[in-house]
Amino acid sequence: FPSHDRWAVKVTGLTSLGTCVIADDVRFQNEINMIKQMNGYVVRILSTTRGVRLDHPSENIEHLFVDFSVVAEQDPQHVAEYVFTEIMKRETQSTG
Repeated sequence: FPSHDRWAVKVTGLTSLGTCVIADDVRFQNEINMIKQMNGYVVRILSTTRGVRLDHPSENIEHLFVDFSVVAEQDPQHVAEYVFTEIMKRETQSTG
């Protein structure tokens, strides 16, 4: 597989076993496409303390589709709780 497809192949294998996958570093459109095909969510987490490097194609992600964005002003636990709550709200809305 081309290097940019390895992630998608790995995720497909894991989810076929019933495993939930959380990817903390999605950088390419094919990865987002895979997540969306599996009814997953893509969340952009923006850091207020870390600079952004745009000198590599995999870091220039502003054009990629996301379901929602979060500004990570608090500790990772609070960010994770917010993301989980937001996804649960969206799941409830889509099934209700």
